[in-house]
Amino acid sequence: MNSRGHLEDLWEKEVIFMPRKKMMISVGTCIKIMRQEADIMENDDIKVGDNAAEAMGKVLFETAREITRKAAKLAKHAGRKTIKEEDVLLAVEME
Repeated sequence: MNSRGHLEDLWEKEVIFMPRKKMMISVGTCIKIMRQEADIMENDDIKVGDNAAEAMGKVLFETAREITRKAAKLAKHAGRKTIKEEDVLLAVEME
């Protein structure tokens, strides 16, 4: 088992695949987000490792799934089949 271990099942090369609709968050996107935030905090010399970016992608993916589940319940409770912005925002507040 290499250093990526169980993460290897979730990622294929540099793209993190979400199961159902094949949506993806690229490692490059995660690196960009992390670098931008580091720059804002005046850590402009910070480097982001690939493993860190992969971990961030996993966290973002899991967070998005959890928010979506809650938002879907809220939409259903409201008698709708469509998740609206208000459902997502309320789901985030429930975290």
